[in-house]
Order: sequence, then structure tokens, then C-alpha cells
Amino acid sequence: TGLKLVNSDNAFETMIKKAGLEVNKLADYAKDPEIWKEVMGLRNQAKRTTKRMQDNYIGGRLGQVIDVTGKDYDKIRGHRQLYQDLGYDTYMIFVNTSLEVALERNAKRERSLPDALVQKMWQEVQNNIGRFQGLFGSDKMIIIDNSGSSEEDLKMAEKMISQKRNIPVQNPLGKIWLKENDPANPRNGRL
Repeated sequence: TGLKLVNSDNAFETMIKKAGLEVNKLADYAKDPEIWKEVMGLRNQAKRTTKRMQDNYIGGRLGQVIDVTGKDYDKIRGHRQLYQDLGYDTYMIFVNTSLEVALERNAKRERSLPDALVQKMWQEVQNNIGRFQGLFGSDKMIIIDNSGSSEEDLKMAEKMISQKRNIPVQNPLGKIWLKENDPANPRNGRL
């Protein structure tokens, strides 16, 4: 889609492996304060690295996908407000799944979580669906049921995302930024 992915998990998993640790042993590492301190240091480093990348994307006003779990409504509301204040149009792609599928997929992940935590997080996410619809508006929220693994579902999601990407910028601040940074605009000295 040309959108930049913002997700600190990718950097974290890479750093864990480079440190000679195993991603699937995080629960074991949490029991050893010395190793856990190292793991949390890597987590913080991954977040800083991802933040620098995100800042660069924002500087160029590149389109982004902020990949987060929908359990923290206030965090997502804050992300949305930041991007709107910078001139972005914001949309939410809410990827939903059944609890059974979430537990099954978690069990297969290299970096899995305890079932009780997955259940708690899944419920928190479900509780926020209506709040997200109110925040983004039904016209700017795409809900995708990802309980199956159908190629058709993926193609439909890509089609919906492409349709939203092709809508011209509506945010007044974004329109100003585009005009001021248009190379064809003689007032910005980039001819």
C-alpha cells in the first residue's frame, strides 16, 4: 500500500535475537531480575528506534499504519489527535477475531502470552469497538473479521484500504502543508 508500518515489536524481536536471547522465552526471563532488566532495556531501545522512524515519517508526512492493540483507548485517541494536529486524515482498521482464534494464534506465536492475559486483552479490545466508532466515525473505520484465513478477506481489506488512501486529503492543516510543500509552487523555492 506504500504506507509505513510503525510497530516497535519488530525492532524488539530483532534486538532480542541479536542479544542471543530467545523471543519465546520472555516469560522465563521475567523470573530472573538481571535478564529481565536486559530485556526491558532492549524493549525501551526498540521503542526509541521506532519513535525515531515514526518522527522521520511524520517529517515527510508519509502515510503510516500504527500497529497497536486496541486495548488502550486513550493511547489510540492520543495518537489520532497528534496526527490530526499535524494535518493527517486518520482512519482505523480494526482487525477483529473470535476469542478462540486469538488463543489459537497466540499459542502458535513465537512470542506467546499466557491465555489469561490474551483473554483479558481480547475483552478490553472488544469493549472499545463502539468507542472507536465514535472517535473515528463509521465512515473512517474499517472493521475486518480475521477469524478465518481466507485470501478473499485479505483482498477485500486491501481494496477497502486502497479506496480510503485514494481520497484526497480533507484535513485543512494537511491541505496547507501539501500546498506549501508542492514543488510546483513557485513560492516555496523548489522549482
